[in-house]
Amino acid sequence: MPANGRMAHFTVDNMGGALSSRGSEVITVADDGTTGLIPVFLKYFRDEVPPPFNLSHPSVSPTQVAIIQANWHGITQGTSAFDPAKHLTPTKFFYNTFYQTLFTTSPALRSIFRSSMTTQGKTLAGTLRTLVTIANGGKFVETVQAIAERHLGLGIAKQHYKDFGVVLLSTLEAVSGDSWSRGVKEAYFNAYALCLYVMMPIIAGDDPVPMPESLSATITQSDALSPTAKRITLTFDYALKYYPGDAVWLGLPGDDRRHFVIISFPDDDADENVLSIFVDDSCPSSHWLCTQSPGATVQLFWIESDVRFETDTPEVLPQHVVFVSYGIGCIPFITMVEGLSRIGDDRWQGSVVTLQCGPSPHELEPYNERVPTTGKRIAWEKSTVFFSHMVTAAKLKEIVPHLALAELYVSGPKSFVATAKDAWVAAGGSPDRMNWYSLAADRRFSMSDVSLSALKLAESRANLFGDKGESTIGGDGDDQTEPDGGGGESIGPVLLLG
Repeated sequence: MPANGRMAHFTVDNMGGALSSRGSEVITVADDGTTGLIPVFLKYFRDEVPPPFNLSHPSVSPTQVAIIQANWHGITQGTSAFDPAKHLTPTKFFYNTFYQTLFTTSPALRSIFRSSMTTQGKTLAGTLRTLVTIANGGKFVETVQAIAERHLGLGIAKQHYKDFGVVLLSTLEAVSGDSWSRGVKEAYFNAYALCLYVMMPIIAGDDPVPMPESLSATITQSDALSPTAKRITLTFDYALKYYPGDAVWLGLPGDDRRHFVIISFPDDDADENVLSIFVDDSCPSSHWLCTQSPGATVQLFWIESDVRFETDTPEVLPQHVVFVSYGIGCIPFITMVEGLSRIGDDRWQGSVVTLQCGPSPHELEPYNERVPTTGKRIAWEKSTVFFSHMVTAAKLKEIVPHLALAELYVSGPKSFVATAKDAWVAAGGSPDRMNWYSLAADRRFSMSDVSLSALKLAESRANLFGDKGESTIGGDGDDQTEPDGGGGESIGPVLLLG
């Protein structure tokens, strides 16, 4: 068993020779192609591997590799459990289910994932895609241990891998639909156990310094956008990734936590440790923020939103976008229009129509001129902006050229949102293409709350792991019999837009 302290290398005498954990030396390949681990490595690290993944002989056969690859291909293409209207894309279905379930079962892990969940999800899917691709290749050990090295810097400890593994298997079952089987379940379980063993030289020993729940963010600039609103720029020691439409959750004095719309772009900062937010002086907490001078600090938790534009993958964006807002509800939409304009006309060939409502266009003009990062109104041939005192079906018919095919995004008071949605349907817009962007600063987003579906999925882990998290595959880990079929219902996530 390893002594306390991080072990970057594992070396023992093996028949008179030195053995390194950094390569294929720890891997065995049977005559039938089954991949396993050498006995001395297994003996050395087995007590370090958290159950239920501490199998006595973790191995993956070529048949199981093929099963995993076929299942993963099906997941990325869309299984019987995938509903395009609810889940948007198969990959989103996978990672939204995973993270909702993870944060439901292990809320303390939320602070590890500060960037946009879309960014985190793409990274997760990419990592799994890589592992599936190289599962029976020559760089398996190096790739898995490199992942473990990166995770150390995030404060991810050995015990966290148990939580990840349990949730991952539950998620895979949920998103696989009718393609899930006992054989698929066992293949993934054995593969994860094998990966976890290979990580042990990196993650065994003392746990890394845990990631704090929040980071200190310093106000470096505070600029007036209107008589009652400001652009406030924050700097912090962390590389944050986010998208147009995302918000950031900040901690203010008095243990007050609020969301604020981000009106900057990570690409504009090489270190990704600066962002700007919109703050309207409309309540005590936002008033405090508006009155602070550069040098004041707040606590930064993480990026959240349920409406955003993934501008790095324009193929998933709606082709025709309609923004309808009242008052300061136009703020996130101005940033989202700028995000679309940055994609390039050759990569996104859609259209944008914006209807800004309010008492007077003069009240909104400062935002159109000062919210864009250029400091001037967005001039883009694909975007048109209109003003009206109120939204009506007649007005929408007048200004929206592709109304039946367009996606509506609406922001404003609840009564305005209800009126806008009614007008949209009356004008011929699809009721399935309406999205509400809430500016309520104290609103908790779907990834913050315990989603009922995620909770049910987390509870269904008993089908595989029992009430105490003990594996039903092989009992105490000495055998590797197939798991029982379970029978839990596959639960999908609550819809997260974007």
